[in-house]
Amino acid sequence: MQVKGRLETQTSQMHDLKSRIHVRHFVEDDNNNLIDLARSIGVPARIQLGVDRSPKYSTFSQLLSDRWDILVAEKNHNIIGFMDMSHVRLRLENKEIPVTYVSLTGVQAERRGSAVFFRLLEEGEKLARASGSIIVTALININNSRLDRILAKRYKGYLRGERIVISCIPLGPRYKVDKNFYYDCAKEQDLSEITRLVRKEYSSYTMSSVIKDVLLTQYPNFKPKNILVARNHDGKIVASLGLWDQRSFKSIRIIDYKRPEHLLKILLNMSRYITGFTRIPDAGDNLNLLHSLYTAAAEGWENGFSGLVRFACNMFAHRNYHFLLLALPESSHLSTACHKLWRITNVNVPIIIPLNRKGQELTHAKRIRRLYFEYALT
Repeated sequence: MQVKGRLETQTSQMHDLKSRIHVRHFVEDDNNNLIDLARSIGVPARIQLGVDRSPKYSTFSQLLSDRWDILVAEKNHNIIGFMDMSHVRLRLENKEIPVTYVSLTGVQAERRGSAVFFRLLEEGEKLARASGSIIVTALININNSRLDRILAKRYKGYLRGERIVISCIPLGPRYKVDKNFYYDCAKEQDLSEITRLVRKEYSSYTMSSVIKDVLLTQYPNFKPKNILVARNHDGKIVASLGLWDQRSFKSIRIIDYKRPEHLLKILLNMSRYITGFTRIPDAGDNLNLLHSLYTAAAEGWENGFSGLVRFACNMFAHRNYHFLLLALPESSHLSTACHKLWRITNVNVPIIIPLNRKGQELTHAKRIRRLYFEYALT
């Protein structure tokens, strides 16, 4: 009876707390508060990170989709949490399906484990259903096992996809490049060929982004010249690697290093006069990243992509960037590009939550396991 009484008291307290948390839509006056909160969230990764979306917090959401929502949770008129969602269409085999992608969620450090996240989850689910989405998807850091357990327990049909490895590769001018290929920047007339190459790459996954003919022209600071290509001796494009500087609207801030990564940082910084690597920043500073986008290689031409990665690292050395960020599913045939390279790695797991019977039938009938999300768009 005493145990039952304590459980009833705890449940009552939780409901009382939830009732005092107000969840509403983002307004422009929230901008600075959300920027500060996102900087401090401390993503549970090997390197603790925050996201800096200054000067305008909503810019990145607007880039991802014409249909997006940002929810904020507040208590006593103070913002204590947020959730960003984009309502998009993804390719599921030969179909396009409506999907809500949750790109970023954060709660004040002192309120984690409280009802704040659950209130955001409840309201976010309502918006996803109202948008017509049949599934919700997101990326969860492999170290965030608590969130994984919560979602798996809460949602019937919860699925985990193949792990995505994010490699931060130091930039430096002394990488050896495979000279069997010719490397250069793409031109406008190359876009159709690159589009076909990327579509072919995506088709090897059960679910992926939808590639339109207006490939690569829709994002700020990203033009055809930002795509590097590898050509074979016949001049055919056999590999592509887009490089996107997002610093005008999003940066990654280092909150803290774990001991192994801290020691690696010291080692790399001490050796930079020999290796030519860019100095890796300290905790509290921003990482200047080149985000990979539209990575692809024709089957049998993986060496061209490997050479392209090294060519990019040499090309952008000493241009005020710290890393090339390359994100690939574990089984990707492009993963060999990272072999024998210095890198700091992190791992995310794509998750799928069906919102209705149709979503459950589709996700289980297709046995979705291999998903490909452009990490630069998350």
